[in-house]
Amino acid sequence: MTDQTAELSSSECFWGDLITGSKAQLQGIGIGVGLSFPGEAGARQRKIKATDPRGFPTAVERCRWHWPADGTVVYVAKILFPGRGMPKDYATPFAPGVVKTETQWGDDFFGTAQALCDAGLLRMDQLPVAARTVRISPSGEVWTGGQRTPPLEFENAGGKVIRRAGKSTYNISVRIGHEATKARSEKDDLAKETLARLPRPTPLIASKQSLEEAERQACARREWLERVAKEGPHSEEGFRERALKNANFSIDVLWNIVFRQGVGAFALKLDEEDRDALADAFEDIRDVVRSAGVVRDLQVSAEIETHRRATTARGDASFQAFLGEVQTAGGAAAPR
Repeated sequence: MTDQTAELSSSECFWGDLITGSKAQLQGIGIGVGLSFPGEAGARQRKIKATDPRGFPTAVERCRWHWPADGTVVYVAKILFPGRGMPKDYATPFAPGVVKTETQWGDDFFGTAQALCDAGLLRMDQLPVAARTVRISPSGEVWTGGQRTPPLEFENAGGKVIRRAGKSTYNISVRIGHEATKARSEKDDLAKETLARLPRPTPLIASKQSLEEAERQACARREWLERVAKEGPHSEEGFRERALKNANFSIDVLWNIVFRQGVGAFALKLDEEDRDALADAFEDIRDVVRSAGVVRDLQVSAEIETHRRATTARGDASFQAFLGEVQTAGGAAAPR
């Protein structure tokens, strides 16, 4: 994926394939053929269901991490392989009228107020009244909400979060210790690694670099474009002036490091003829920078200009309002 256009790319996940690209690119490999994509007229706004050419269930939604400057809409297709899902957290009986579910961060208990109270998980005076959530520290202190966020001690092992689930039912989340959390996390990681090692069907496209690497490259390219568009040079004269400054800087470095300074016990012994020869050579370098023709990479220039215009457009309120109207209308706006 680049900052300019949508690039069809694939990433292998333990649960299946994750493929990103434009609508035309995805339909070109058999995903969502004949269907309206999210945001278009006649389609769900957030996600549509499809089937990939191999027969696997697929969910297509708009990509949230790439916005090409040329305006191409990028989608992400999540293709699920059967039998690759993580085991679900099943509720098990804990006490009369109370069920327990283990998560990575703690234990969740569900039941009526009386059942939870009888199980020793809370007191009646700790139930949410006006607020929908009550937090209790391991020492039993109730957070009143006087701060924007509760103190860190409420996140320690034994801390509780009580939430209203229905008219007479509640959910209590009890934090577990660091070691228990680590053990559950390692168990989940092992399960994911086991699923990832299972045989995979023939890929729709060759798997490219990871999404993280693609994002790093896109960010680096975007930063470079922003720096060039802002700091120049923006003309042949500006480029030549900068080149001459760089040449003079390099000549100074060369003179001071090689010809003027010594290294350890050694140094170059320069007579008058040597110095004149160096001066002539250095001036020849400057003359070449002053008089040589300048060529421009038209493709890079066009990329910089496109990025500059896209950046300007993103900051234009009227243009953004127009885009909103287009998307609301399903991608087609009436002529103005």
